Amino acid sequence: MQARRILSLIVIVFAGSFVVVRGIVPAVTVIQTDFPNYYTAGVIARTGSSAERLYDDAWFQQKMYDQGISQQGKFSPFPPATAVLFVPLSLLQPLDALRVLTALNALFLAGSIVLFSRLFCIPLSESTALILLSGWGLVNGFRFGQLYIALSFCMLAALYAQRQGLQAASGVAIGSLLPIKYFSLVLLLDATLKQRWRTVFWAMLVSGAIVATSIAVLGWEPHHQWLMSVLGDHLQGNLSQQDPYASTFQSLHSLLRRMFVFDAARNPQPLVHSAMLYSLLLYTIILICIVPGVVATVRLLRRDAATETTLAVLCTLALLLAPATATYHFVLLWLPVGILLRHYVDNGERMLTLLTLCVFAAIGFLPYSWFDRFDGRGIVTIAAYPRLLLLAVLYLLSVRAAHTPRLN
Repeated sequence: MQARRILSLIVIVFAGSFVVVRGIVPAVTVIQTDFPNYYTAGVIARTGSSAERLYDDAWFQQKMYDQGISQQGKFSPFPPATAVLFVPLSLLQPLDALRVLTALNALFLAGSIVLFSRLFCIPLSESTALILLSGWGLVNGFRFGQLYIALSFCMLAALYAQRQGLQAASGVAIGSLLPIKYFSLVLLLDATLKQRWRTVFWAMLVSGAIVATSIAVLGWEPHHQWLMSVLGDHLQGNLSQQDPYASTFQSLHSLLRRMFVFDAARNPQPLVHSAMLYSLLLYTIILICIVPGVVATVRLLRRDAATETTLAVLCTLALLLAPATATYHFVLLWLPVGILLRHYVDNGERMLTLLTLCVFAAIGFLPYSWFDRFDGRGIVTIAAYPRLLLLAVLYLLSVRAAHTPRLN
């Protein structure tokens, strides 16, 4: 135990310093990508300025310039309710607004550490060390003014409330960010599969109220645009003003597009130029990934209707199949990794415990720039996607846990 405490303190010092220096300090000194999009949308929602043009990139860019922000931006692919959420922050100057959001993210981080400790029965020092192993996920969550730290807190809070028998509170935690960051659908699906109807009801009620408020503030048109075009493009990995071939996204969509879809400017030398092969392989691999997850989930629910391992399976599967993941998305691994570590520790499977921990840390700290040299080099392009491969390993560990009864 003494060795674990010392190791935890070492991780806290080094990983904590990394997060502060690379993430928090920049967030309170300079505005960078992503946050200006949220802030400008908040201004548009507050002033009622032609909200139906939220997804008009050129118009939105001009609105950003009007706020004194000179960098390139757009609102796509964010859901319209995002704009309403940022209305209070839009009352401040952009940098002051980012500072407030940074302080809120720090509070959500602290709350997540406490919840993680209580959920998985480990000391606060170990909980802090584990969450700080998110590395670049935390850094860019702070630096870019993202909402994923808050979302991960809500996920942990939902599970904690569920354990306390507070189904309504669990539903509120799930629904509070569901219309804004729809990864929460994973928790809603889990609650539905387990027939926790009170949780489902409250999640739908809260998210429905948020959507209704968004429609009242912005009107129906931006919601219609998001449903009919923006969402579909996002699910296909087609993002305006961004390179769909970029390995930055570390997704199956990006990898297979790089290997099989020709583009004179962005991808002049694919392995094989065949749009049909791209689609065939993409949906075949998605199916191959989904099947073991479904089998594992069904098996778990038949064995133990209250099992939490289903959340590990569903969360890692959702991230594995996501069309455009960035580093800050991987703070969403706190919940599934906590469940996996608890499972393997209780079962006395030290090697799998260590493997889970190492994969999580690698996702957080691996220097991805080392792998850029492989991008666009035929079959070797796969080596440019280490985060995607690591996530696949984490998903397999989740499926493995689903087929192993918890012993303690």
